[in-house]
Amino acid sequence: QACAYCKSRKRRCDGGEPACGLCTRSGVPCVYTERRKRGPGRKLVSIADA
Repeated sequence: QACAYCKSRKRRCDGGEPACGLCTRSGVPCVYTERRKRGPGRKLVSIADA
């Protein structure tokens, strides 16, 4: 998972803790956001049921 800075720069994040390499070199705070959990998906209706 990429940190916020790498996402904004569209760069590959090395996932380093407590700070990734790009944030360390750039001198910016490295913030990882929690992944959002996906809700249940829609169920598809088959053609026979429609």
